[in-house]
Amino acid sequence: VKIPDPMWISSYRRGRVNASIAENTVEAIQQAYINGSKYVEIDVQKTNDDVFVLSHDKDIVLNVNGQPTLIDITKSNYNDIKDFKIGNTSCKISTLYSALIYAKSVGLFCNLDCKVGNLNDEKSIAKMVVDNGMSGACIYNTWESRFVQCALGIKSIDSNAGFVWSYKVIENIPFDQLGID
Repeated sequence: VKIPDPMWISSYRRGRVNASIAENTVEAIQQAYINGSKYVEIDVQKTNDDVFVLSHDKDIVLNVNGQPTLIDITKSNYNDIKDFKIGNTSCKISTLYSALIYAKSVGLFCNLDCKVGNLNDEKSIAKMVVDNGMSGACIYNTWESRFVQCALGIKSIDSNAGFVWSYKVIENIPFDQLGID
């Protein structure tokens, strides 16, 4: 197997380095960059008050008053949970905005695994990417069941958007015939 030159290292959920840094946080993205990653995969959820935050699952264990507490991010307001530490780490919940700002500052590329499942939310994420100068540095990985509609919606906002999808055929249409770059 020939390794491409240059080889890019991507960190899934930013890459678990040690137990003191929670995955899907700006601190984790910083550590991935320090460790040589050029690309980070980050998961995006939306809080009840419409703040896009980094988390793989909608449920997360936060340290609330010294007690591990399972919190549903999608039913929580960001301001109510932003100061709690994640699990036994020193990290707090990170916003997508802060992740994009950091990634741009060091030249990292991002794979945004959008777990919001809503076309308007996906468009809002695309707008945030464009507004923060990260168009062309992000690809979108969506679980939206209407993938084609979602991809075209994002493309209408971010003309440089790239997409990741785990199936070759979507609704019996070969991917290379979708008209999406």
